[in-house]
Amino acid sequence: MVRFMFILMMVFIASNALAAENLVHKVNRDAVDGMAALINLNGHLCADVIGVYKLNQPDIYEVECIEYRGGNGRVDYLVNLKQGTAIPR
Repeated sequence: MVRFMFILMMVFIASNALAAENLVHKVNRDAVDGMAALINLNGHLCADVIGVYKLNQPDIYEVECIEYRGGNGRVDYLVNLKQGTAIPR
C-alpha cells in the first residue's frame, strides 16, 4: 500500500507540473484512475472521475466523481495522498 501511494504521489507531482490551472485529469489519465481506485478503497463510490484539482494544502486534492456507473449522481471528495484517505465533501 505504501509503494502504491508513493507511485501515485509521483504521478501527481509530474502531472501537476504540466497541468494548466491545477487541472490534473486532462494531463494524466493513469493518475486519475489511481485516484478513483483510492476513493473506492476507502469505501466510497467513484465510477468515473470528472476532475481533479490540487488544493493549496500539501498532498490534498479535490476530486469530482460520477458516483454510479449509470452516470447519475455526482459527488466531491477531499483526498489526502500522504495519509491515503478520501472523505466526501
